[in-house]
Amino acid sequence: MRLKQLKKTSSSILLITALTLVATQAFPAFASATERQVVIETARKYLIFGLVEHKPDLVPLAEKCWRVEQGINTGRSGAEIKRRLLQDEYKAITAITNERWLVEGNEAVVFYDLHVTGVAGPVLIAERFRVIDRQITEIEAIFYRPTASTAAAPHSPNPDSKG
Repeated sequence: MRLKQLKKTSSSILLITALTLVATQAFPAFASATERQVVIETARKYLIFGLVEHKPDLVPLAEKCWRVEQGINTGRSGAEIKRRLLQDEYKAITAITNERWLVEGNEAVVFYDLHVTGVAGPVLIAERFRVIDRQITEIEAIFYRPTASTAAAPHSPNPDSKG
C-alpha cells in the first residue's frame, strides 16, 4: 500500500516539474525570480560601473551591443559605448537614485534619477536593456531635465480645473 502511494507521489512530482519546465520555456514572463535578478544585476553594472563609477571595463557589453539616446545612435558596438563612457559628459555623473525596475524575459526597463555635477535637481531617465547570456546587447535611453520653471509649475491632473 505504501509503495503504491509513493509511486503516485513520485508521478505527481514529476508531472508538476515537467509542467513547470514547459511553462517557463513557453511563457518567459513566468521566468524565475533568479532570472529576473540576473537581468537587473547585469543592467545595473552599466548604471553603476559605467555611469557612476566611471569603470566601463567592468560593464558586460556584448561586442555588437548598441545604444540609442533620445532617438540618436550613441554607440554601435560594446567597445564604442565603453569609450564614450570615459568622456567628460559622463564623468559629471555623480549618483543614481530611485531606481524602479520592470522586467519581462530578457528585457528590463529602469526609471531613475540621475545626479549630475552642475545640474540643479536630478535628470529623469527611462532606460531599456536587453540582456542575453549575462551580456547587455541593447540600450535605449530617454531623459527629461526639469527646468526651474517646470519644477516649480503647479501640477493639475485636470487641464480644465481652475486650481
